[in-house]
Amino acid sequence: GKIRLQRPCAVAVGADRAVYVLDHGGSRVVRFLDGRSSQVAGSTEPGSGAAQLNAGPTGRLFVTRRSRLYISDTGNHRVQRWDPGAQEGVTVAGGHGCGSGADQLSHPGGVWALDNGTLFVADMGNHRVMKWRDGGRGGVLAAGGYGPGDGPHQLKEPVDVAVDPATDGLLIADLGNARVVRGPLLHRPGTCWLR
Repeated sequence: GKIRLQRPCAVAVGADRAVYVLDHGGSRVVRFLDGRSSQVAGSTEPGSGAAQLNAGPTGRLFVTRRSRLYISDTGNHRVQRWDPGAQEGVTVAGGHGCGSGADQLSHPGGVWALDNGTLFVADMGNHRVMKWRDGGRGGVLAAGGYGPGDGPHQLKEPVDVAVDPATDGLLIADLGNARVVRGPLLHRPGTCWLR
């Protein structure tokens, strides 16, 4: 039967044209293809276990060409990777409580994955974007991280992140400053691109 969504908060399209919906009200990700739906991540109850999500309304997801899901599990301050057919997710960023350490996140928002396993995570509560290697023990600063503000090295509640494949540039939706910041993948000052 069809799965009924409760509170969808993010959507992504896979290479196979499947639509993936992060349903924070159902604590799960649902895949839709050819009129059929199936739960591919999470459970029906929020939680912090490997098979559970607590994404909240600001959770995001990213799907790779191989249908691997990266889910910003905001309430658990982590990013989970779910491989096709997996019964549990693997924590690939954060997961060590809410905080500002190199191995911590605070209310992560958008996540972007490169083919080589590098992840960029909008770390909203810490006003920064972190760069992680899938399986790494900690992240490194990619943008912001100097407290909330609108200066060239600052962000304020970055909610989403993307990589422009044509330029390898990092695009950041800087919610608290009502702007989009564009910068290099390495940590250097970005420029306000859209305001």
